[in-house]
Amino acid sequence: MKITKKFSIGLAVVALIASHFLVNINQPQSIQAAKQVSKGKITFIKNDYLYDKFGHKIKVKRNTSPDPFTTDHQGYKIIYTYEDSDFNYYAINKINGQKYYDLGGGNYVNAAVVKDVNQKDTKKGKLVLANKSLIYTAKGKPTGQSLTQNAIVTYYGKVRPATTMPKYFFYDEDLNKQKQIFYLPTKTISNKQYYALGHNRYLRADNIASIDGHIARYNGVSSATLLATVKTSTLSQHQTDHLLKKGQKIKIDLAVIPRYLDGFEGYSYRLHDYPDEYIDEADITFRNDLPIVDYTALAFNPITPVTGNSIELFDFTGNPSGISIQTTNNNSILIDGLFYLWLPSEHKASLFYHFLNYDNPKLINYQTQQPLKQNDLPNNVVANYSNYFIKASDVKFNNQNKLQIQNTKQQAQNDQVIATNADKSELQKLFMSFENTNKVITQYSDLKANYRNALTNASQVLRSNKTTIAQVNEATWLLETTSKQLISLDFPLGD
Repeated sequence: MKITKKFSIGLAVVALIASHFLVNINQPQSIQAAKQVSKGKITFIKNDYLYDKFGHKIKVKRNTSPDPFTTDHQGYKIIYTYEDSDFNYYAINKINGQKYYDLGGGNYVNAAVVKDVNQKDTKKGKLVLANKSLIYTAKGKPTGQSLTQNAIVTYYGKVRPATTMPKYFFYDEDLNKQKQIFYLPTKTISNKQYYALGHNRYLRADNIASIDGHIARYNGVSSATLLATVKTSTLSQHQTDHLLKKGQKIKIDLAVIPRYLDGFEGYSYRLHDYPDEYIDEADITFRNDLPIVDYTALAFNPITPVTGNSIELFDFTGNPSGISIQTTNNNSILIDGLFYLWLPSEHKASLFYHFLNYDNPKLINYQTQQPLKQNDLPNNVVANYSNYFIKASDVKFNNQNKLQIQNTKQQAQNDQVIATNADKSELQKLFMSFENTNKVITQYSDLKANYRNALTNASQVLRSNKTTIAQVNEATWLLETTSKQLISLDFPLGD
């Protein structure tokens, strides 16, 4: 009975409302949500979390956020800044005592990561704090004052360009391969670096997130924590068997711009204790941002001739091969090793780069400088093409990462004695453990050829009774190196 009565009253109310609209049915009706009007555009220093109107990080179902937003492993929303240079903002709000920019849709971003507002630089002369930080005196004593995380303060001093990488620094453009390094001079107090704020106030340099609107970087080793259980990868992003567990602490020492740049989504970080392994930026959280290198700086080492447009090739004994590599327009040639070779004719050891046969350079006759046809190549050049050397004094090394010399001058001389079976044992084990060339899978025929030639070279060295210890050591290095290059230099064709 009560249900029937309530239902009847409800119908009556609906009828009254309907009659009101029927009277005005011919009058135009417009019901529209209020549209936010942009106050201008802002750019960001780096990716950062998005917050709600209460200052809480926004959590959503993972991978459901539309571009330019994305999510971390826990589903928290992040503003993605690498492909879009600027974003509209609709208001400026104070949340928990800090400034936030309203990006619309209930998304707010902390002003600490905002660089330009309507093309005006808001971070010139400013430091932004990555963590809550105490303020110290010039003697390293706490003043009793502190600054909160994301606090923005004016520094004392002048930013300077750097010719070598300081301990604390920043780049003018992070993704620019020709990066200019700048730094803000620090004061050393009790073996720690501090930035000056003036009036006898200092902040620890390792607590700074950005300087002048650029990410502050640390030339050292940083701690990182795994956000998910994942396996590490090689430089070319081939997965390894090394499993890292969620919550595990690791050390990282380098940020690498990966080869895949169709849409840059973050750096690969090198593991300090496993220098051939890398972890994706999305899989870790870390304390300090690190120096950046491009993938090619680690994968390839280019050289150019000191003079002329060709580079002469030598064999392992330091004798001229009779051929050169043409370097029209001063093009780079790739090398992958650095050795002292003993030169009997000169009775001394000299530095030579090991030539990396990767990009099929044009061979020419050293004497005539004319192109060589395959049939004109000197004996054994085809078989040993991937084991030739370039005199270090003939070329300029064009890479910031110096190669490690594989031996010393004294070792080059001492290792000219005939190798015993015991001296060959390591190479023998290595040779027997390596796979048949036909089983090798790679997109690049030259990588496979280099590996095959390394196996052939090792076989010859093992069989010969005139092999020197130096040849055994070099054959071992070559086999290990060409094997590693099969996965470290291999990429899908067309990438």
